[in-house]
This record gives sequence, C-alpha cells and structure tokens, in this order.
Amino acid sequence: MIRKIIFILAFAGLPSWLCSCSPRLPAQRNSQSSQNADLSRSQLDFRLVNFSGIPLNAIYISPSQSPGWEENIIDGTRLEDGDSIKIRFSQEEQTTLWDLRVVGVNDRQADWKGLALKDITTLKLRLKAGTEVLAVLEAE
Repeated sequence: MIRKIIFILAFAGLPSWLCSCSPRLPAQRNSQSSQNADLSRSQLDFRLVNFSGIPLNAIYISPSQSPGWEENIIDGTRLEDGDSIKIRFSQEEQTTLWDLRVVGVNDRQADWKGLALKDITTLKLRLKAGTEVLAVLEAE
C-alpha cells in the first residue's frame, strides 16, 4: 500500500505563483540511465515531480536547522511542468529533517519545513486554484 501525505501552503492574496534546494550530490534529470537506480542510493534520495502548471526556476533543499538556503540545484535551467528531477544525497548525510523551497518563473515561491526525506521517495508539486492559490506537495 502506498502511503501519501499532502502538505498544503496557502498563498493568500497572490494572483499567481511561485523553488531552491541543495543536497550533497548533484540532482539528475529524469532519464533512462537515472531510472536504473544506482545501488549506492542514499535513504534521503527522492524524485520531485512538477505538476504545478508552470515552470520552476529554482529548487532549494537545506537542512532544517540551517539558518539559510543552500544553492539552487537547477541553477541555469528550469523544471518544466510535467518534468521530474531525481535529487540525490551523499550516503554519509545524517541530517533527518529538510526544508524545501520552490520558485516559479514569476518569482513566486513556496516553502515546506521539516520534511523527513528518509520516509519519502517522491514529492509531487501541484497548484490548486480557488478563492486563494494553494501550493500542494504530495509525498509518497
């Protein structure tokens, strides 16, 4: 049975939307070679899927206890709607809780704090429109 957790962040009064992250190893774009996972996979490795409807210009991942954000893991490129990225960590990484920030092409951003990445294999980012715009992060 797949366990799904949903994190919601409301954007009160924001008419449009929103990424930045930094694990210890470079992220990998979704490709055939990266789908044949390396046996030395860290327990923190996960795939981020962008189903937000807009491209992301930045993705940041930092340890929760860190006072700031680490470098943008997709610097110089963007994660298009429907694309995914495999985020990999060093096997020696011991941090348990991580923060995630995503920034959209319109410079709107959303943050999620205290993610237990060892319990997550996939994060799906979605936007839900209504009386306010919601950034929804689904964890599997």
